Amino acid sequence: MNAVKKSADYLGRYGEILATMYMMHEGYFVTQLGNANKKHDLLCEDKDGKIISVQVKTSSLRSNGYFVFKLCNSSTTWGSLSTSSSDLFIFFCYIKESGNFYAYKYTNKYVTELNSKSFIINISDLHNDNLFITKKLPNFFDDSDEDFKTQIPLLWDLIPLVQVNKQIEAA
Repeated sequence: MNAVKKSADYLGRYGEILATMYMMHEGYFVTQLGNANKKHDLLCEDKDGKIISVQVKTSSLRSNGYFVFKLCNSSTTWGSLSTSSSDLFIFFCYIKESGNFYAYKYTNKYVTELNSKSFIINISDLHNDNLFITKKLPNFFDDSDEDFKTQIPLLWDLIPLVQVNKQIEAA
């Protein structure tokens, strides 16, 4: 696996773990679907037993000052957009230099009404109220598989951070 793909996969997986923490903080019981389902990343059940599906998207800041989140698979044409049918979308904006992850949650209706192949957030639109966690992730451009395996956080190591405060600092 090349370093760019490895870095993107890691960032996406980390985003799913953060979304799990985010939804648990919101009072949901969460099941991660991983690669088992291409349209939904999480299933979340509230205290009344209502189940909602969540699609998680994570992007790091691009040089032009934007975060770009791909909504459609690459085989989709402009004439037939195919976004996830998940009830919610959670977008995580990651800034490598600071390690800050900003979380933005939108309904499926809001995202699909944009009728776009991607969702874009400008760095100037980031707000401290949306800062969820600070955790610098490793760089994978040395193509070291050892780094990838040893840096993946275990969910149970991160759960105590959620119970303390919405805004989290991880060492």
